[in-house]
Amino acid sequence: MSAFPQQRKKLFLAQRFSRLVVRLRDPEWQRYGKVLFLGKALGVGVVLLVVTVVSALFCGRVYAADAEVKAADIVNPINTTATFVVAYGVMRLVNATGTLRVSREGELYGLDLHEHGISAYPEYVISSAGTPVGLADESESRPARSVKFEALILREKQNY
Repeated sequence: MSAFPQQRKKLFLAQRFSRLVVRLRDPEWQRYGKVLFLGKALGVGVVLLVVTVVSALFCGRVYAADAEVKAADIVNPINTTATFVVAYGVMRLVNATGTLRVSREGELYGLDLHEHGISAYPEYVISSAGTPVGLADESESRPARSVKFEALILREKQNY
């Protein structure tokens, strides 16, 4: 058994939608979809109910004679909800493009070394891999990778 689990092939968004359309023709998947949708709607409803009850108990009522203050009381939750929905949508789109995560090599090498070329915690550096480029030997143009890391990368490439 490999140390790294086999990863599935990444599907584009259009491929995911076409797979979903095919699956939703099956009655079992339709039932699953209905249960999933109702569960999410129920979860959102429960959260809204809890927020309403908590705000009514602890925040009390605001009796404003001014119409602008009353309008702000109505508009603020709407703005908050709209901001959350738009931010969630944007992050889902960024995630669908595949740019939200770092590469596998970056995860194995360490994000600080992969992105910046220096260890985030230099007091814990054991090898020259985390030494800044300017402080390394003049013969090295970038930090050296360990033999163990090179073996991991080679194994990963063979698995794909």
